[in-house]
Amino acid sequence: MANEFVMDFLIRRSRVWTLSCAVSAAALCGLVFAPAPATAQEDGNTVVSLQSLPEVDNDEQMLVEADELIYDNVNDTVVAQGAVQIYYGPYTLQADRVVYDQPSRRIRAEGNVRVTEPDGNVIYADAADLSEDFRDGFLQSLSVETIEDTRISAAAAERSGDNTTVFNRGIYTACKPCEEDPSKPPLWQVKAVRVVHDQEERMIYYENASLEFFGLPVAYFPIFANPDPTVKRKSGFLTPGLRITEMLGVGVEIPYFVNVAPNKDITLRPTISTRQGLLMQAAWRHRLANGTYSVAAGGLKQLDPADVPDFPGDDEEFRGYVATKGRFAINKYWSYGWDATIVSDDGFLKSYGINGNTWLTSSADLTGQSERSFLQTNVYHFQRLNRINYDQSELPIVTPDIDYNKTWNRDIVGGELSFDASFYNTHRGDIDDRTLLREIAAGRLTETDYAYGSRLVGELQWQRQLIDPVGQVFTPFAALRGDLFHNEQGYNAARESFSASSFPASYGQWQPVTLESESTARVIPTVGLGYRYPFASRQNWGTQTIEPVAQIYYRTDTHGDQDDLLNEDAISIVFDSASLFDRDKFSGYDRVETGLRANVGLRYSAQFNAGGTAQFVFGRSFHLAGENPFPEDSGLEDDGSDYVGSASVEIGSRFKLAAQTRLDGETFTINRNEIVGSATIGRVRAGATYAHILRQPGIGAIDDEQQINANGRLRLTDNWYVSGYGRFDIQEDRLNQTGFGLSYGDECFTFGLSYRETYDANEDINRTFGLTFNLRTIGGLSTSSSELSVFQEEEEN
Repeated sequence: MANEFVMDFLIRRSRVWTLSCAVSAAALCGLVFAPAPATAQEDGNTVVSLQSLPEVDNDEQMLVEADELIYDNVNDTVVAQGAVQIYYGPYTLQADRVVYDQPSRRIRAEGNVRVTEPDGNVIYADAADLSEDFRDGFLQSLSVETIEDTRISAAAAERSGDNTTVFNRGIYTACKPCEEDPSKPPLWQVKAVRVVHDQEERMIYYENASLEFFGLPVAYFPIFANPDPTVKRKSGFLTPGLRITEMLGVGVEIPYFVNVAPNKDITLRPTISTRQGLLMQAAWRHRLANGTYSVAAGGLKQLDPADVPDFPGDDEEFRGYVATKGRFAINKYWSYGWDATIVSDDGFLKSYGINGNTWLTSSADLTGQSERSFLQTNVYHFQRLNRINYDQSELPIVTPDIDYNKTWNRDIVGGELSFDASFYNTHRGDIDDRTLLREIAAGRLTETDYAYGSRLVGELQWQRQLIDPVGQVFTPFAALRGDLFHNEQGYNAARESFSASSFPASYGQWQPVTLESESTARVIPTVGLGYRYPFASRQNWGTQTIEPVAQIYYRTDTHGDQDDLLNEDAISIVFDSASLFDRDKFSGYDRVETGLRANVGLRYSAQFNAGGTAQFVFGRSFHLAGENPFPEDSGLEDDGSDYVGSASVEIGSRFKLAAQTRLDGETFTINRNEIVGSATIGRVRAGATYAHILRQPGIGAIDDEQQINANGRLRLTDNWYVSGYGRFDIQEDRLNQTGFGLSYGDECFTFGLSYRETYDANEDINRTFGLTFNLRTIGGLSTSSSELSVFQEEEEN
C-alpha cells in the first residue's frame, strides 16, 4: 500500500488486538497523542500543551481493545470503535471512536476521550483532531485532572507549530468539585479568555483573566504570567506583603527572585514605607557539592529618625545588617560551619521586624565525628539587643570552646572506658575596641577594663554493668578528672605618647595593666556504685514495671571555694526528677559535686493495651560527707535534699497530663511546681501549663514566679476554626500575653485573621494584627499591623 502500513492482527481474546507498526509516521500508531504533563507548578497554574509523542521504539507493540476494528479501502481510513482502549508505551487512550484518515494524515478521537499520561495526569475531551506529526492539533471541550489534584478545562485547545498551545476560554482551579452538585462553581477559580503556553520560553500567559470566588469575580488581570509546570525555578516576582507598624508607617514589600543557576539564587526584598522610605534587603544562596552557604544584608537611610528612641539606633540616620550562614563537609568525618550577624545598632532588627530575638549569637565551628569519637570546636560572640545603654562588654567572647569525647571499642576489665575533655577561653571588656582607643587618644578616657578566663577539663571514666541471677542490676563506676583554671583581670591604660593626632595607632601605644592573675589546678577522683531492681508484671490491661533505684558516689574535696573559680557553663541549676540520678547535677564543667552523695528513688511505668502510657518518678538526694558545693535555694544545699517527683499519663494523642514538683526536704513546702495538660474532646482541643517557682536568690531568681498559660481551638465546622491563647501572671495579677484567631482551611484555600499582644524580655508590649490567605498553587498574601509600647517609659510617666 502507498502508506506502507502493515498490520498483523493477532487475536488474543475477544475484542483484543495487537498491532505492529513498520513506518515512522504510521497510521494507527498516531492515535495516541501526547499532551505535556499537566503538572501543578508550586506557584503557578496547570496548563496542558500538546507536544510530540515521546520517543517510542518502532518495535513497540500497540495493544488495541475495541468492539470493532475496520480498515476502509474506499475512504482509506482505519477505524477503531466501541469502547476503544489503546495502550502504546506508557500512554493509554480511551474513546468511543478513533479514526485515522490517511489522505489528510489526520487522527480523530471522538466521544468520551480520555488520555492517561505516564505521570498519572488524566486528560478528558469530547473530541481530538491531530496531525500525524502532532505539530498541529485541536481538542474540543477539554478537561484535565493532575496528580497534584488540580483541574483545568477549556472550550477548545489548539496547537500550532512546535512550541505554542492556545486554550480558549480556559478555567483553572485547585479545588475539588462539589460532591452533591459538580456543576456548581468551586470555591475559587481563574477564568481567562486565552491561555497561551510558550514551550520555548517555558512560560504560561493569561489574557483577560479574572479570579472568582463561588462563581463571582473579585479581581481582574488584563495579563499575567507564570512559569510552566516543567520549570522548578525561574526569575520573577514573589508574593507581595503589606506591613503597618509604628516605625515604618505603611510598608509594601515587593520581593523578586533571581534564578542565577540551578544551585544559586538571589532574593531581593525592597520595602517601601511611608515613614522611613526604602528598606532594601537581599539574600544570596549557593549550594556546592560539599555544602551550602548564604549571605543576607539589609539597610536604609531613615527619613524620620525617632527623637526619643524606643530601641537603640531608632534615632540614627543610617542602619543595617549583614548576616551569613553556611555548612560544609570536608570529608565523611569532618565538617565546618558558621552563623554570624553584624548589625549597625542593637535595636535595628527588632524595630523593623527582621528578628525579634533578645539575644544575638554569632558562631563558627569545626566538627569531627566517627563511630566512637566526637570533637567540636566553637567560637562565640554574644550581643544583647533592644536595650538602650546596655554594656555589651559584660558579655564574653569565647575563642574557642572545645569539646571532645572518645569511647573505646573494647572491654576494659569487663567494662566500658571513655574519655571527655573540654576547654574554653573567654574575654570580656574593651581591650580590642578601637572606638574606645580613640576615646583614650582624645583624652576622654584614660583606661578600659578587661578580663580573661580559660578552663581545661579532662576526665577518664569507666563503668560496668552486672546482673545477678535474680535480676538485680549493679553498675560500678570510677573516674579521674583533672581541671586547670586561669583568670586574669585588669585595665588598659594609655601611654603618654598616645595621642589623637597619631591615631590609628598600633596596639603598642597602650598597655594592659594586670590587677589580678591566678591559676588553679585540681584533680578529682570519683568512685561509685549504681543499683536498680526492676519488677515487671503483665496484666489483662497491659504491662507495668516498678524499679527501686539507688546510687552512691564519692569524690574528693576540691580544697578550696569553688566560688573563687570561673563559672561560665554551670550558672543555672535545675534540680528535678530528670536530674535526680545524674552523677553530677551541675549543668556544666565549671562546678563539680564533691564529697559523698547518695541518690535514692522509685521509678514506675505502665503500658496499656488500649494505647497509652503512665510514668512516675519520686526520690531524694543525700549529702553524706565532705564539702557540699551547691548554693542556697538550689534544693541540694542541705544534707537531705528537697524531694523531687514527676508523674505523667498519656492516652493516645487525645489526652496528656504531666506534673513536676519539688518539695522542701523538711516542711514539704512546694518550692517548684509545674503542670502541663492537653486534651481533645469532640470539636474542642485545649491545653494549659501552670508553673509556680518560689524565689531562689541563691541561684539568681530574686522574685517568686507563678503563671498560667492556656490555649484552645474550637472547630466550628469541618473547615472553620476559632482559636485563642493567653498567659496570666498570677504573681503580678495581670494578663501579659494574649492571642486570638479565626481561620479557614480546605484542600485549595486557607484564610486567617489574628490578633496578638506580647511582652518581650524587655517588657515592651507589641500588639499585632494579621491577615493571611493563600490559594494553593497560585500563592497568597500576608499583611500585618503592629503597635509598640515601651513598658518602662509608661512606668516612668
